Amino acid sequence: MGGRKRRKVKLLSARVADDKRRTRMNKKAMLEMQTWSDLPLELLHLIFIRLSLEDNIRSSIACKRWNTAAISVRVVNQSPWLMYFPKFGNMYEFYDPAQRKTYSLELPELYGSRVCYTKDGWLLLYRPRTNRVFFFNPFSREVVKLPRFELTYQIVAFSCAPAFSTCVVFTVRHISPTIVAISTCHPGATEWVTVNYQIACLFSESPIIFKLHRSNRFWQEMKTLDGMTLFASFLSSHSRTDLPGMMRNSVYFSKVRFFGKRCISYSLDDCRYYPRKQCHDWGEQDPFENIWIEPPEDLSSFI
Repeated sequence: MGGRKRRKVKLLSARVADDKRRTRMNKKAMLEMQTWSDLPLELLHLIFIRLSLEDNIRSSIACKRWNTAAISVRVVNQSPWLMYFPKFGNMYEFYDPAQRKTYSLELPELYGSRVCYTKDGWLLLYRPRTNRVFFFNPFSREVVKLPRFELTYQIVAFSCAPAFSTCVVFTVRHISPTIVAISTCHPGATEWVTVNYQIACLFSESPIIFKLHRSNRFWQEMKTLDGMTLFASFLSSHSRTDLPGMMRNSVYFSKVRFFGKRCISYSLDDCRYYPRKQCHDWGEQDPFENIWIEPPEDLSSFI
């Protein structure tokens, strides 16, 4: 009896070992049969998000799976993001109105600074305690310093990214109802230049969109944006073309409703605000609550 049991156990062990060997061989055969189209979607997203628009389009015709992954991360003309300033700490939130997603980024470099303006993904910041004015890119962490200058209640802006020789920073400060002081500077300069100008007064109780004709310096009131999209906030404004149809010919304000899911917008086609029963009052909003900013080309750090 003992010999039979040992033979049965030995036979059973052999069958188990044979089954394991067959399973390994089947798995190996399946792995050898897999192709590039079988890559996980998460990995495909990380690959396609780093491609240029041209390479993204070329890759999307390889197979149905690649087409789905490529289109999901394709950026033709991306809308700006809303950057929110925290009341405490260094964690900043970025809201994408097109995808209705929120991202977070810790930026200790901004501690003690006030954001004045943004353009081309760069922030212009001011430190009141030291009168330090500098550029900062929150995605690349690059810093470009300017000469010290006291910014009180000036309107501040700059023409383009500080890497370009045409970059000019300017501030506008009202000295009287008809006189403004305009100060200018540029990266590499050692001081600011200030000149006073005489201006005319213009007041309006309702928001109106004007377009400047540079040839004859004529301001024309606009009843349509011809498919363009404007993004307006206290500290900056941006414009876009070729955004999704529902976003065209509209003004997007820096106010988000419904628990961070919808930006308040005004459609010039429908002559109404969206979402329904919403409106935007500049007087209700803290001017230093948020700002529109160009998103980074590479979104992999936010995934």
